[in-house]
Amino acid sequence: MTNTTLSQRIANTLSEEILKGDLKPGDRLDEQSLADRFQVSRSPIRDALRELALTRLIEQRPRRGFAVAQIETTTLRNLYEALSELEGLCARYCALRADTVQREHIRLIHTRGQDAIKQHDMTAYAEANRALHQAIYDACHNDALRDIALDVRNRLSMFHAQFLFSEERVVQSQDEHREIVECILNNDGDGASEAMKKHVAKTALNIISHIGSKTGEPATGAD
Repeated sequence: MTNTTLSQRIANTLSEEILKGDLKPGDRLDEQSLADRFQVSRSPIRDALRELALTRLIEQRPRRGFAVAQIETTTLRNLYEALSELEGLCARYCALRADTVQREHIRLIHTRGQDAIKQHDMTAYAEANRALHQAIYDACHNDALRDIALDVRNRLSMFHAQFLFSEERVVQSQDEHREIVECILNNDGDGASEAMKKHVAKTALNIISHIGSKTGEPATGAD
């Protein structure tokens, strides 16, 4: 197992503990203690903590190392509001600019997601979901927009990993994907944009509702 794979596994474990409330805001994340716990060197621990810091689940304090950050639903709503507009633009430009090969690639990824649901394979669906959004970013033919959208999506990746892929939600998500993909294949830029915005909004509501249940905050504000 490579350090990258190991660090991702550690990051996923820690993020789950943070989002479930097992690790509380302000709890210190000591590299050596975590290395002892996971029975690894400090190198993959350091990589995992840096990855989590990018998602804002933890924060690095000067001369005090890493600690669990306070999860603010207002911040999540702001990020999802930004992601909705960014991915809406990506979907619009994808519908108008994607070439034949890219459209077929998007269609095949969507089919892969359908197959994953039929097989009740949430891991495969999660990968198909990631690949579909990435394919839409790539086919919008705007590198600046793609990179900004990907950066925001990466900041939300840990929340997606923990809360998005219940079987009930993936069925809804796949229906939303179908509408997006149909618009893209039909060169319908306006339709693709609106369908993508609705998809992101529903994802936001689902995740913020789960976060709110842990913090006691209402899940309002996700349009």
